[in-house]
Amino acid sequence: MSQKKKMGFFILTALVIGNMIGSGIFMLPRQMAEVASPLAILLAWSITGLGVLMIALVFGNLAVRRPDLTSGAQSHAYALFKNQNAKQMAGFIAVWSYWVANWAGNVSIITSFAGYLSVFFPIIKQH
Repeated sequence: MSQKKKMGFFILTALVIGNMIGSGIFMLPRQMAEVASPLAILLAWSITGLGVLMIALVFGNLAVRRPDLTSGAQSHAYALFKNQNAKQMAGFIAVWSYWVANWAGNVSIITSFAGYLSVFFPIIKQH
């Protein structure tokens, strides 16, 4: 059994959409409507959507151009440079950026989950 199991396009797309719907679509509009105008909200969603589209296009392009690199963003950053120090620095920055972004994303998911729980357990709202 030397065959590698890979996540397919459908599974990866479902994971991304599930996270977006779960933590963003249901919680964020209500919170933004309390503090911003409709135009500002539409502008914020448009900018965020454009950023997500750009990231998806970059990773899609990298996957097409370098299908031999399968270890993540750090392997693509590492492959960009010929100098060993530059390779290590690019990989280091890519990994740390990914790690910090994941922490921020996890905080938003936990906050959303606590908001969902407060519907069933009102004592959570008080604290």
